[in-house]
Amino acid sequence: MLQPEQAQALIERDVRNKDVLFPYLNGEDLNSRPDCSASRWVINFHDWTEERARSYPEVFEIVERDVKPERAKNSDRRRREIWWRFTRPTLDMYEAISGLDRVLVVARVSKTGLPVFTVLLAK
Repeated sequence: MLQPEQAQALIERDVRNKDVLFPYLNGEDLNSRPDCSASRWVINFHDWTEERARSYPEVFEIVERDVKPERAKNSDRRRREIWWRFTRPTLDMYEAISGLDRVLVVARVSKTGLPVFTVLLAK
C-alpha cells in the first residue's frame, strides 16, 4: 500500500504510472473520512506479464522489494509464481463497472450502512 502522496509523486515523475496506481477505498475510509476518500493507494498490474509490469520500473521496483519476498514464502504456488499480480482479482466486478463514471459503495462490516457514490478514475 502507498500513501496518497507517494502515489501522486510517482505519477508526477511518470504519467504512465496512472495505469497501475489506484486509490484503495475501504470501509474505514467510508465511515471516518468526511470526503470518503481513500487513505491508501494500491499498485495493480492487472493480468499483465512480468515483462509488461517491468516496463513501469519505479513502481515495479516497489512491488519487487515489498511483495516478492513475502510471496516467495507463501505456500500457494500461484502466489509465488505471479508475485507481481493480485492472485484473486475481482474480474467480474471490474467488468461490471468498466463503463461507469461512478459507483455506489457501502462498507460490508459496519454498525451503520451509509451508501456513498464514488467517482471512478479514468483508465
